[in-house]
Amino acid sequence: MKKNLLVLISALCLAGALPAQDEKKVKCKDIKASIIKGDVNGLTTESSMADVKKALPCFTGEGEEGGTANCGGGVFYRENEIYFYTSKDYIEIRSGFLGKLDTPLFGRDIRQANDYFTKPVKTEEKSSGTYHYYKQKYGTLIIRTNDDAVDLVQLWKSKWDEVVLCE
Repeated sequence: MKKNLLVLISALCLAGALPAQDEKKVKCKDIKASIIKGDVNGLTTESSMADVKKALPCFTGEGEEGGTANCGGGVFYRENEIYFYTSKDYIEIRSGFLGKLDTPLFGRDIRQANDYFTKPVKTEEKSSGTYHYYKQKYGTLIIRTNDDAVDLVQLWKSKWDEVVLCE
């Protein structure tokens, strides 16, 4: 009886010394996005949901691929302001992105973006802002502006004339 009581007390003491599962959070390594190469930490617009989640395990949400919500589904990092829409093969980086960009664009005038990428092949006005389409080796770079300042960047696998925006 004493032995069982001793084992029980020891187990309770050890359990109290271990961190609770809720306290243990997976943190992302530094997130580095290359607008020029069209990748994020080596993940491309064609990376699968499984590959994205494995490379960046700190995702805050996901949507089923092929579904009608979340532009067809993907893996989302709300705290980091980056979204992998794996069903549509594009990556969206929003103003407030906590990682590192190889091209400083957020908050800048579109003319400064044109210094990096020349002139857009298409410009489109939407209720959410003005979208500027640029041809890239990986497909299409879309830069959205509001009040003449860049606030959103999308890296698409598709050619600029095949992109269908989700709004």
